[in-house]
Amino acid sequence: MLVAPLFLLEEFKSGTYLDFVNIKSNPIRKEHALNSYRNGEKPRFYMLEFDDKTKMENDLLDSFIIDFKYFFTADMSQFNENNYVATVAHFYRESISHNFASYLSRIGIPVSKKDEDKDEILA
Repeated sequence: MLVAPLFLLEEFKSGTYLDFVNIKSNPIRKEHALNSYRNGEKPRFYMLEFDDKTKMENDLLDSFIIDFKYFFTADMSQFNENNYVATVAHFYRESISHNFASYLSRIGIPVSKKDEDKDEILA
């Protein structure tokens, strides 16, 4: 099974969400800069945002973000049902899976130097 960790949104915004592997990212200072993450314009990331009521009902401190660059494999036997916290609705599981596959399966088409010099699209 593939597993992608959830990172706290506040740590992501401050650029410290990868401190545990000694990686520093650029902070996001303006709230509107998160819109591209919310709208799915950044294929590497998937944002899980919760309203205040949901956070309170589930004892959550923050919303989360998934960075698809960091994932690992795990055996189902490593997971214990006593440590179960929450589940993601089927629709969102499909959405997360789709985004993950889209990020990892990008197709790169090589461009030759000869093609770069032309202002035409080759079919």
